[in-house]
Amino acid sequence: MRIAVDFLLSRIAWAFREEGLPVSWGEGRHLRRVMGVTVAADVSELVIALRRQGCSQGQKNRKRWSRATKYGLLPDSSMESMTILSEPLTAARDVAAKSAHRAALNLRPLSSREEFAAASDLLAGIWGTSRDASPLSSDLLRSLSHADGCVMGALSGEEVVGIAVAVSGPPVSDVMYSLIAGVKSAFAGRGVGIALKYAQRVWSLERGANRMLWTYDPLIRRNAHFNLVRLGAQVQEYIPEFYPPMHDALNRKDRTDRICVSWDLVSATQSLPADDDGPVALYAEENGEPHRTGIVPRHSMRVWIPRDIEAMRLQDNALAMRWRIAMADVLQEAEAQGLVPVSVSVGGYYVLEQVAAA
Repeated sequence: MRIAVDFLLSRIAWAFREEGLPVSWGEGRHLRRVMGVTVAADVSELVIALRRQGCSQGQKNRKRWSRATKYGLLPDSSMESMTILSEPLTAARDVAAKSAHRAALNLRPLSSREEFAAASDLLAGIWGTSRDASPLSSDLLRSLSHADGCVMGALSGEEVVGIAVAVSGPPVSDVMYSLIAGVKSAFAGRGVGIALKYAQRVWSLERGANRMLWTYDPLIRRNAHFNLVRLGAQVQEYIPEFYPPMHDALNRKDRTDRICVSWDLVSATQSLPADDDGPVALYAEENGEPHRTGIVPRHSMRVWIPRDIEAMRLQDNALAMRWRIAMADVLQEAEAQGLVPVSVSVGGYYVLEQVAAA
């Protein structure tokens, strides 16, 4: 982290010095002050300090931020785009600490070879692959960590029982991308998953991000509820065949359709499950077959999510594929008319509502 921070700060300092702005260096050529602000331990604290200075000094610092943007060092626009304030970060840290306490686990970035190996084995067990075919190998986890990616672990004693991995977007991006997350089955239902996401949230806010993207299988009801209700993430789009064919136990013989969601890291607002009101666009017949009734434009709609699609795949893969096709048809038709899933109801339906185009 120190190397990455020094590199970024050096770029900022170079651009500011090109503009004749005050920059000073400390021992070892580590950047000490930029624009009269003492550089703190990481970029997020520098951003906080600079924004505070800008808010108090007005237009003068707005021009300085625009100069930094010109050199591609900071996000577009002026200080309004920098959402890394001390208050949201403090609140996020508090929420993460409470979640970790409830789960009775230690949440922290993994760091040792043994931990990376254990995390890779854990993912192999969750996805039903051999150790050599784990979704993320131990060497890749080590490399992601070394590149300052987020390789967050949930540990019970010294045992890795959960993992969440995320990487950043382009340089100085305000977006993180969550690659994968998983929890050992013996620890399911103990709040480990949400504790991992809140730990990821803190890690991301500390590095200047304000939202996180990831994808999930729209047919897995518990994931839909977790993402849309417990985390309050917002659906961005439905993506058919997101991955090439996958051969793990969870995804083999199935299409890899996914929903992409965006999580506001600053607010991270949870919601309650929606009521079961409104017309239904897709439901299960008595024999379990999907039945489509069609999308009604400009109306809130409900779309049934199978109770356990993973069990259905094992028992009747052909039926599961019919649900895959039906869900894809309905959600893509709805999306074309501006309707996207905004919540999951108590009864297990997606609730679709009209959302204005961004």
